[in-house]
Amino acid sequence: MKKQILTLTAILTASAMAAAGRSVTAHVPAPEDSVPASGVCTPQISAAGRTVKKYRVKTDILQVRSGPDTSCPVIGSLTKGQKIRVLAIKHGWARVKFAGVTAYVYARYLLPPE
Repeated sequence: MKKQILTLTAILTASAMAAAGRSVTAHVPAPEDSVPASGVCTPQISAAGRTVKKYRVKTDILQVRSGPDTSCPVIGSLTKGQKIRVLAIKHGWARVKFAGVTAYVYARYLLPPE
């Protein structure tokens, strides 16, 4: 149930961003998509008040995932040149703020802040 609420929140936030003219692509994983049992792929609401840095995407399409692993569902995507707020980078994965939830992208495809 919690996962469905967070997914719905991400979709509604992405819809609002799209209506405001921002480029966002949201993806709702099908029920048959596999999610590791460890819970590593569970999206979390971003904490307010953190210091974040804006990085730019350096690849044509960068998949945004619900957890720091390629087996985690894709919840959206970013395109080359788009900016994304990075909360932290650990083990090659950037924890980012995406459509109101904490999500992950592979950090090697990001350009550091200017």
